[in-house]
Amino acid sequence: MVGFGQTLCWIDVTMDSPQGYDEHLCKMMSCLRYPIALVYRAKKYDFSDWDKWEATVRIQPHTTTEPEYLFRSHYYHDSMESAVQDAAREAFLRLYAEHKEELKRTEFTHHP
Repeated sequence: MVGFGQTLCWIDVTMDSPQGYDEHLCKMMSCLRYPIALVYRAKKYDFSDWDKWEATVRIQPHTTTEPEYLFRSHYYHDSMESAVQDAAREAFLRLYAEHKEELKRTEFTHHP
């Protein structure tokens, strides 16, 4: 059985120029009137000859009656960027399913 290597601590990730699922997630959250920026974090697992990454995205509510969301990447990735995109994809798909009615008259009406 392969050991899991050394786990390094979670780091905050800043997405300076959103692209891919991160870009779509930011636009969708704007349509849903979530004014607070998404919070991405990533963790690196350091093995002797290779590294793997996982990431989370946290969406803070803009009122006390709404839930806070936390989504994780489903798989370990070779780069921090791909782990962040995986977490953003998971958040996008799950939030779209939850808010489908609210998104009917937006650019997201024909998403999965």
